[in-house]
Amino acid sequence: MRCLLVDDEPGIRDGMATLLRRRGHEVRTAGDCAAAERLLAEQVFDVVVSDWRLPDGTAASFAPSSPCPVIAVSGHPEEVPLGGSIQAVLTKPIAPARLEAAIVALAAPKPACTEGELAAAELPRDVRHVLVDALAQLPERAPYQ
Repeated sequence: MRCLLVDDEPGIRDGMATLLRRRGHEVRTAGDCAAAERLLAEQVFDVVVSDWRLPDGTAASFAPSSPCPVIAVSGHPEEVPLGGSIQAVLTKPIAPARLEAAIVALAAPKPACTEGELAAAELPRDVRHVLVDALAQLPERAPYQ
């Protein structure tokens, strides 16, 4: 996955970047909101992992413009408004396995609709029947749940 990692502490930023690279991710880093905004405008990422408080503001300054999910990291998770592009909030210190699980969960494909929504949709009966059958063949606990 292509990850943008944003943290103002060089040691934390470099350590987390190394960890993510060892787990097979392609990682770019930024040390503040302005650098994160520039990278988001220049490149495509699958996920952003960002410290919440940065020297030039909070991740709230660039998160809304992120076309990919944002994982906010904070020692004060109550400050972080979950929703919109901010899909997860992790409390410092972060366990590597927890960070990896959050990244994988956000990258998993999401179903376009549920079987109930599909049944209620205004589709021709034969089309709805084929789609309901296809949904029924999916594993009960798919990776995106």
